[in-house]
Amino acid sequence: MGRPVAEYGACDHVSTRATSISMMRYKGNDSSVPVAYAHHDVHERRFVHEVIIGCGNGIIARHKRSYASANMIFDPIHFLPLLEQKVAALD
Repeated sequence: MGRPVAEYGACDHVSTRATSISMMRYKGNDSSVPVAYAHHDVHERRFVHEVIIGCGNGIIARHKRSYASANMIFDPIHFLPLLEQKVAALD
């Protein structure tokens, strides 16, 4: 047998849908995605130290992995397009 064409990623993989507040929940933790991907189907790969969230063939977010429960892991940059539309939100 030959070697596989693609590398095997030793990770936990799940496909789900991002919520209206641009978050996705998996095993009690919420991770943010850019606001443009709210209500989209996304897939999450949880490696030992990193969480990678993708949509289609692209990567849309990366976070450090948290092993605690009920954590909210977000990147404020994901919400900038929404904040730019609100009056005086960036002050």
